[in-house]
Amino acid sequence: TGSTNVASTPNIAVHHHHHHPELPTIPDGPVEELIVAGTAFGFGLFNLVFSLLPRKVQGLVGFLGFKHDRKLALRALSLAVLKKDVHGVFAGLVLMTYHGGVLLLSGYQADKARILKEYKAIVDDVESRYPDGALWILNRAKILRMSNDAKGVINVLQKAMRPERPHHFVQADMVLVFELAWVLLSQRRYQEAADTFIKITELNSWSHGTYYYIAAGCHVFLGNIEKAQAMFDTILDLIDKKKISGNIKKKLAFYKEKQVRRGGDMEKFVEAMKINPAEEIAISSHRASQEPCSFSGFSSI
Repeated sequence: TGSTNVASTPNIAVHHHHHHPELPTIPDGPVEELIVAGTAFGFGLFNLVFSLLPRKVQGLVGFLGFKHDRKLALRALSLAVLKKDVHGVFAGLVLMTYHGGVLLLSGYQADKARILKEYKAIVDDVESRYPDGALWILNRAKILRMSNDAKGVINVLQKAMRPERPHHFVQADMVLVFELAWVLLSQRRYQEAADTFIKITELNSWSHGTYYYIAAGCHVFLGNIEKAQAMFDTILDLIDKKKISGNIKKKLAFYKEKQVRRGGDMEKFVEAMKINPAEEIAISSHRASQEPCSFSGFSSI
């Protein structure tokens, strides 16, 4: 909810396409659209960001004369979205981020249907202008995930990653692949999930150990024990290169010790895994998704 403070805005009556003998007709050309969209975007963005600041910061800045109104900010951004210039695109991105954040962070949301409808309308409008833009594709996938349509998410993301797609931007594609990998894992499509997590390591240089760990866990579930063991051994090499988190180091050490206690070969510590490592790390790093997951790794403890 926004503050009770009201933003300082001029009260100007704007008349479009209505002739009045005492009022000049306001033109509606590209320059005027640029001015309106830019003003609405700047005003809306400032007020929205200000309204999301902690209360103490709001009080401090408010002391200097700055006030805000979140509802008015959202209306201004919605006006900017209707325009066809670059400000409309940026306003759409801001609104998508805001609506997505509200849905993901608020837990139960009584207005979920309305927010999703508004969110979808914004994505539809911007995506119609830039159908191959990775950000809009990602937000389309998020809407489907929040609507509990995992198959729809997978279809949208896999279609976006097709080789013949006109425009590819590695950093943006990385986000799409990352989202796809987690959704595939949540749906227990382990082979596809493993392949996708490995693909992530080809697109960036971060957290290779984590992605190999999850992919290896997928192969444990599939019964590909030798392949899983080989991937875990690869992770041990990444430890020396300091590309793996301390938590995974401890996990691997635990499984080695457990294998020794069982009287098995320490080099085959995968045999000691009774909880699916991929599902374990997925649950522990659960990202507040609305999509119900079906993990089964705890059944064999």
